[in-house]
Amino acid sequence: MYKVLVGTFDDVKPLWDKFLWPGRNSKRINNWIWNLTESLPSEGRLNENISEVTFHIVKIDDRVIGTNSVYFSNVHNKKVYYRSRGLWVAPEFRNKGIAQLLLKSSIKTTIKNDADIIWTCPRNTSINTYNSVGFVDREVTFKNNYGINTVSFKLLKQ
Repeated sequence: MYKVLVGTFDDVKPLWDKFLWPGRNSKRINNWIWNLTESLPSEGRLNENISEVTFHIVKIDDRVIGTNSVYFSNVHNKKVYYRSRGLWVAPEFRNKGIAQLLLKSSIKTTIKNDADIIWTCPRNTSINTYNSVGFVDREVTFKNNYGINTVSFKLLKQ
């Protein structure tokens, strides 16, 4: 019924700025890095020119009703980490499996790019969605302007 497409930053930025992170001027990527030995992300490199960001979107007609992005984050102990960021589904389309489709598409992208681990910082209100596609929580939380978050990850290679 729903199909995930590859979109652009221009497709998702208005949604991020208005609904996901109101009041923030969202960037294509941020400078957080993380690895399995850390409980929380830390600041790392920031390269706005990075081209490896993949924006996954679900559309109905010309309207984007769901989005998620994924990009290379860092390497630690020879493990390649990708970050999933910006999962959002329009309220009237929630609980229809769209978020899971977007996350599965993001996971496929990271596997194609030979990643070992995909990680994210979901709000506590969406942890069950991430868990439903195999993400594991670090069971440590932090608060920002948009709610309480945790670090979650999925091992792609054993």
